[in-house]
Amino acid sequence: MFAAMKGKLQQLRFFLMQGTHPQALAMGISIGVVCGVFPVMGTTSLFVALVAWIFRVNQVFAQLVHWLISPLQLVLLWPFFKYGQIWFGGNGQPLSFDYLKSRWNEGVFMALKAFAEAHLQAVLAWLVVGLPVAVLIYFVSLFLLRRRNRATV
Repeated sequence: MFAAMKGKLQQLRFFLMQGTHPQALAMGISIGVVCGVFPVMGTTSLFVALVAWIFRVNQVFAQLVHWLISPLQLVLLWPFFKYGQIWFGGNGQPLSFDYLKSRWNEGVFMALKAFAEAHLQAVLAWLVVGLPVAVLIYFVSLFLLRRRNRATV
């Protein structure tokens, strides 16, 4: 059973590495990680696909990295919302159920406005943090992949 699983993993590895070079793999890792923690739930798969398509990166590889990193998105939601509010000014109210409920009592559009503002601030915080992190992940991944390639040759 383990031999069959090992064979399938080697086939998957071959498929993921086929036609790629260290720069493309490093870009796929960077895109998968940074776009995979985008602070709007339900949009990351399409977002990763779009960015990978723009940069002509292996879609399967970028989505695999995104899938592996997806638990981190849940962990980073609160910090993105919190720092987005701190950095880009909010109304001083944290986004909570009670706050949204009070906005809902004022009207549906007030609740939607509060929700949209909080998300916009979180996305801006993601941009501020994500772009430098993407560059860092790219260069660290590239270094490690080139080092690995030299060791296997």
